[in-house]
Amino acid sequence: MIHILDASVALKWFTEEQGSAKALEYKDGLLAGKLVLAAPDLMLYEVANVLHLKKEFTEAAVKEALRFLLDIGVEIFTPTEEIMDKAVHYTFHTDHSFYDCLYIALAANLGARLLTADEALYKKARLFVPAILL
Repeated sequence: MIHILDASVALKWFTEEQGSAKALEYKDGLLAGKLVLAAPDLMLYEVANVLHLKKEFTEAAVKEALRFLLDIGVEIFTPTEEIMDKAVHYTFHTDHSFYDCLYIALAANLGARLLTADEALYKKARLFVPAILL
């Protein structure tokens, strides 16, 4: 099954925090060819934004993290009209941000499971798609 990688999990690949070990297991599974990870292109923007706010990350380190996400084999999707329509629907039916609902919509569109470390997103997502909370 495809897992939709949200930024809260991808960030744990670059920072040591609660849930990092579990997040790294998913990265290792991708590298070993045991699972497929996909994400809306929004995930890249979110990761870059959060990393640039962390004092320990230089400009070069943020660029390297983005290259890593592109090179590791995470399938990056530009949202289609269908996915955006679903995201708007989920936003109105959960009162959750459109940004986060893009992850839910992509999971629904691909018949995938959402992988997140965001408890609020997890609670909303599981109303519509299978979800895993780290």
